[in-house]
Amino acid sequence: MEDYAGDLIRGAPAVLILGMQNEFLERGKPADQAWYKQVLYNIFPLINKAREMDIPLMFSQETHRDPRYFGYEGTGYRHRGFEKGYPVEGTKAWELAPGLLPLSPRDYVLRKSRYSCFLGTDLEYLLHLGGTGTLILAGIYSNLSVHYTYVDALQRGFSVRVAQECVAGTNQELHQGALNQMRFLSEDGVHPLSGILKALDVYQENLANRKQGGTGC
Repeated sequence: MEDYAGDLIRGAPAVLILGMQNEFLERGKPADQAWYKQVLYNIFPLINKAREMDIPLMFSQETHRDPRYFGYEGTGYRHRGFEKGYPVEGTKAWELAPGLLPLSPRDYVLRKSRYSCFLGTDLEYLLHLGGTGTLILAGIYSNLSVHYTYVDALQRGFSVRVAQECVAGTNQELHQGALNQMRFLSEDGVHPLSGILKALDVYQENLANRKQGGTGC
């Protein structure tokens, strides 16, 4: 994928970081965990850029009820034997990764209980409230929450961009399949982080120029 600014940012941008919780970062084999931690490291330039630009920065936090009351299936979570790490509110597994903390006062934590960040949350309302045209996604898992959120965003009329180095899947094969599917749905959907950061710089510069032009009228 070519690294360029182009027309990647259409309308005001917002950034959504998915799944950066202890539960998900500590899953899988040691190689998987190292991959997820590398993704967390890769995300920081995007986080810093969002804060620098003062654009909406959101973190999804998968939140479930205690399965003792409703059972695993009752939460809508497809349980695959992760009893010890089930992200029940208030548990260590549920907490955001320590490397992300403390959050900035303007960062928003979006609690969700389904794969898509749009289902059962106020995400769409928040995006419209802020005049968002382009939603930038990063985090885990690319073949689950990232993919489903990506599809739902497209179907709601948003432009969606995925920072390629800032996502990981439950395994490499499913990860690559998810990236391919997202590219199929929107040819501008997946880009290197450097291209997205450059596009944000261009957006910021154009916005400043428009404001300067407006004050001179």
